[in-house]
Amino acid sequence: MNTMNTSPTRALTLKMVAERIGRSRASIYEMMDKNSPRFDAAFPAPFKIGVKTLFVEMEVEQYLQTKIAARRRAPLA
Repeated sequence: MNTMNTSPTRALTLKMVAERIGRSRASIYEMMDKNSPRFDAAFPAPFKIGVKTLFVEMEVEQYLQTKIAARRRAPLA
């Protein structure tokens, strides 16, 4: 029997992701647009349920943690 505590997967709306990472919704769409100069291949891909664009909360959190870790490794200018 598996007694591990696992939290359920949580879906975030685009608005929630924008608030979480401190970017506008338009900016997030630019980060997902391969033709945009602001494209970020590391940004989590969304999924759809009906017309809603959703993101997996853990993937958004991992993205933020990766960006924070990269900043810590970057040499000071």
